[in-house]
Amino acid sequence: MATTPVARAMAEAQLATNDGAIAEAIRTGLPVIVTGADRATRFPNVHHVSRRLGVDLQLAVPLRHRTRVVGALSVYTVGEGDLDLSMLELAEAVATQAAALLELAREMADLRAAMVTRQRIGQACGILMSRFVLTDEQAFLALTRASQNRNLKLRELAREVIATGTLSELEES
Repeated sequence: MATTPVARAMAEAQLATNDGAIAEAIRTGLPVIVTGADRATRFPNVHHVSRRLGVDLQLAVPLRHRTRVVGALSVYTVGEGDLDLSMLELAEAVATQAAALLELAREMADLRAAMVTRQRIGQACGILMSRFVLTDEQAFLALTRASQNRNLKLRELAREVIATGTLSELEES
């Protein structure tokens, strides 16, 4: 998420071309520092954008969670700027926290999706139990077998059972 129009334009250019400090930080998992003087040779696909925007210095730090890179934090200077070690250390500290938060948000979204899926599968089992006088184990077994036979995810089959009120495999028997 870019915080300024300059940052947004730079990030979009780098991600669209898979070139630039952000792309390299994500690809290598290492911090990348690039100045206006070396950008033309290192990252020719985004050089014209940085020149137009007046970006001189860019620091891109990978957002790493455990062993996985989940993005990059990028800092720019407009006009001439200097970079000292404390800026790199601060960017790495912020990147570590941001990566952990992004991963937590992803895990929460996955858990929410799993809860909805579990509820739908339970609903589908309940429909089958009622319609075909099955136990919960029999209904779940019928769903999983049909899922495997059709090569269809269980959550998709549960959605179908909820929508139609039946399971064709049980209708045929």
